[in-house]
Amino acid sequence: FFDETDLTPRHFCGAEGVRGGYVHRMRKFFRDDSFANIVRALSSSRCCRVYSTGHSLGASMAAMFAFCANQRKSAPILDKLAFAGITDNVTLVTFAEDRLSKVPLYNGEPGRCFEGARHAITDGSTETLSISSREAQVAGIQVVAQTMKIMSSSTEAETVEQMLAQLEALPEGTPVWQAALDEALFRISPYLEQVGDQLTTQAFHLNSGDEVEAPLEAELWLNYTMKYKAELRFTFDGVPGLHPDLKFPNVPYLPLQHPRSSVPGEVVPAPETCSSSAPSLPNYNVIQVYFGTLAYRLEYGDLLPSHELCCYIRALSPNPEDADCGLKYFNDTRVECPATWP
Repeated sequence: FFDETDLTPRHFCGAEGVRGGYVHRMRKFFRDDSFANIVRALSSSRCCRVYSTGHSLGASMAAMFAFCANQRKSAPILDKLAFAGITDNVTLVTFAEDRLSKVPLYNGEPGRCFEGARHAITDGSTETLSISSREAQVAGIQVVAQTMKIMSSSTEAETVEQMLAQLEALPEGTPVWQAALDEALFRISPYLEQVGDQLTTQAFHLNSGDEVEAPLEAELWLNYTMKYKAELRFTFDGVPGLHPDLKFPNVPYLPLQHPRSSVPGEVVPAPETCSSSAPSLPNYNVIQVYFGTLAYRLEYGDLLPSHELCCYIRALSPNPEDADCGLKYFNDTRVECPATWP
């Protein structure tokens, strides 16, 4: 858990600004006795091509593995020594990856794209997915500002309220209004990353009649979510949209349609989505991510909509026999792609 939440920027294999928790986890992997055996196997003539792949946290580890294996910097790099012997270019294929670093990791040389693809269930969109009405947007930001005040972040709350006043004074739908909205959402994003998971969980338990540590904040979140539940609905995987100040690696971005959604998906990305816009995609509305996740939990009980590996397996192979994904691939009927909103 610590590895996933530690965002402290660290140096890794010639790159600066990589998430500290992930660097810690990858270096633990290097020190494991089995890692040397893996490298020897990958360095042998038996491998005609090497792929680095994973899902969720495993996707981030796969990206770091491919980055360090392919690193071509001439200066000695302590991390790189762990990959001695791997000479082939490692192909990177990831699913549901979380954002990884301040600057996109690259393939061998800065700016160069990895072979492979990064998959994310986004309903085919490469644009910001936003809740529909101005009222819901503004009310959601107000809830965050009120939460800040209750939790002793009054100075930050005043800044957000000033941004709200500016937003409400602008005509909706104009480029200036959208820019002001994006700025406000970006401003509250780090705060939501700190308290969002905690408060969505507490609001969920409050709705079940349980006692919670922060009842005022939880009630604010619950009331807002219940009022705007219809507008907060989504079918995308929220994990790739977290930490918008960080970037994904330079690898082609492939948005997927949720296999149980009626929203059409885009299956072929534009060629330029490797090293231009792709490291910042997808972009999500943080109000929708956190409050929409709470709305989803209230309706279905699942924690991370559209994030399960079976959702990705079925999105890539939407055949009837994959309906039993858990049994077919994991010998466990409890593993499945959860229900989603239509």
